[in-house]
Amino acid sequence: TSLPGLFVALMVTLILVFYLIYDKKWVFALIPRASGSVDKVIKSIHGYIKTQFFIVTITAGICMGAFALIGIPYVLVLGGLIAIFDVLPILGAGTLLVPMVIWHFWIGQPVRAVMLALLYVFIVVVRQVVEPRLLSHNLGIHPIVAIISVFLGLQLFGPIGLIILPLTASIAGSFPRFRW
Repeated sequence: TSLPGLFVALMVTLILVFYLIYDKKWVFALIPRASGSVDKVIKSIHGYIKTQFFIVTITAGICMGAFALIGIPYVLVLGGLIAIFDVLPILGAGTLLVPMVIWHFWIGQPVRAVMLALLYVFIVVVRQVVEPRLLSHNLGIHPIVAIISVFLGLQLFGPIGLIILPLTASIAGSFPRFRW
């Protein structure tokens, strides 16, 4: 892997991308009904992003409301941070809520710590119930397929599988043989 070889590979890739974009009708003619598949891929990605945005909004709203009721300061900042962490598959809402629970136990506020722990459990349950339904609706696949694709994606491919496998199931669902 020398620097000149890397440069040549980059140049070939850029030229190839240019011609593929320039002559996309020719590329689509090679693959029957490829333009419909491309539209399906774009629609699936849009549906996945819309689902994640809705789930993050729900999580942020639940956290902000609970923080206001519990009496935790910086409601908007903490709710927004938890929502951002909730988007990231490995991190999740527990990245901030679990340390908050430990901290409140440490400083002698066990009631607030238990309330935060219950909030975390509630967020996890809501996400597990809502996400498959939203994925199935926005990606156009059956809820069972959505649940299986999320679970298998995580088990087989890790965090990236949470994104790739539901999208793959949605794209496969566009083919007549795989209608779900």
